[in-house]
Amino acid sequence: MNLDSIIKALVIVIIVLLICSLLLLGAWGVVALVTDSPLFGSSTSNQPDKPAQQTQADTDDIPANTVPDNSAVLGESADMGQDYIDSIVFLGDSTTYHMINRAVLTGGKETKQVWSGALGTLTLDGNIHKTTIVYPKTDTEMTIAEAAAQEKPKYMVITLGVNGVAYANETQFKAYYGKLITAIKEASPDTKIMLGSIFPVSESYDQKGGKLCNANIDIANGWIKQLAAEQGCKYLDTASVLKDNNGCMIAAYDNGDGIHMTADAYRAVLQYIRTHGYTD
Repeated sequence: MNLDSIIKALVIVIIVLLICSLLLLGAWGVVALVTDSPLFGSSTSNQPDKPAQQTQADTDDIPANTVPDNSAVLGESADMGQDYIDSIVFLGDSTTYHMINRAVLTGGKETKQVWSGALGTLTLDGNIHKTTIVYPKTDTEMTIAEAAAQEKPKYMVITLGVNGVAYANETQFKAYYGKLITAIKEASPDTKIMLGSIFPVSESYDQKGGKLCNANIDIANGWIKQLAAEQGCKYLDTASVLKDNNGCMIAAYDNGDGIHMTADAYRAVLQYIRTHGYTD
């Protein structure tokens, strides 16, 4: 093979290689467009992937860190006496309604001091400020605010949240509760409002592993304490007299279902209220 033939062969090889290279680059470009990835790298190629945006549903079950505000907590006081207890309206869910069944208030099972829903409970949700109760002094169905406007109670102890802590996050919980407090204040501005802590559940109930457990109750009680400070109310740590060394409901106070309590438990709560009076 002479020199001219060799040169021609090399030129043909080079041309073929250039054509293949151009075809390969074109194929890579198509892949890059389809996959939205950089062709040969870029200034952002070494950056970490952005986390997926969290939805409200993703964050609803994340307990919020709380910094308790103790300015609203009612500390120990002189015994305020039975007249003080008799001047209080007790508003709440079934853990409050059972004060009627346990006959621990003046009037026993005929007491008019307990306000709750028609079925003996209240749920802390977005409609709590519109929820109706059966006003005990007239057996008339009305909203809580309407009952407050009619009675103008001197004191009110609200104990809510056991039907709310299992599904509401901090923002929701405080917003629902806050609407109710605002409605009561507007209806009866002179009523002194105390927010009671959610009562603990028994050890056996706690061990079921549901969201209604003592750890979540303690978190929610922190929210209630903060809410009391934000709303100009007072906070009663009534749960403290119901707990054993493990933070569960004292076994002797369990009425049998792990949530509701005996008469002795309510007497302990009432004694706590008497000795942690609203004296301002």
